[in-house]
Amino acid sequence: MIELTWVGEGDSESIKKTESFLKEISLDNVYTNTAVCWPGGIKQETITKHRLGDYFKEINIEAKESTIEITFIVNPEVSSYGRFRSYWKDLIVMILCDTEKNSKIKFKRAYGRKII
Repeated sequence: MIELTWVGEGDSESIKKTESFLKEISLDNVYTNTAVCWPGGIKQETITKHRLGDYFKEINIEAKESTIEITFIVNPEVSSYGRFRSYWKDLIVMILCDTEKNSKIKFKRAYGRKII
């Protein structure tokens, strides 16, 4: 199992706003990925839905006065999802980018560890 923690810093108002935004995240949330290609000049779209709970065991948020931490605990079974086995990394980036767009907080990776 992999655990990754990201930390954001800011004033208390920004931290509260960011915490409120992140509390809306649920393992039942679904992100949609649309891939478009044009083989032979014919448009083809492939839409794939990714439920957070299929990739993460937990997503924890801890806010303090001037920092906020978001910890992603990756499901150990995630490697059984074939070509999407590493898609959890993309989901982390999407969540962090969405959060940064909705707040004044910029995240940096604090630490990661592999739990056996």
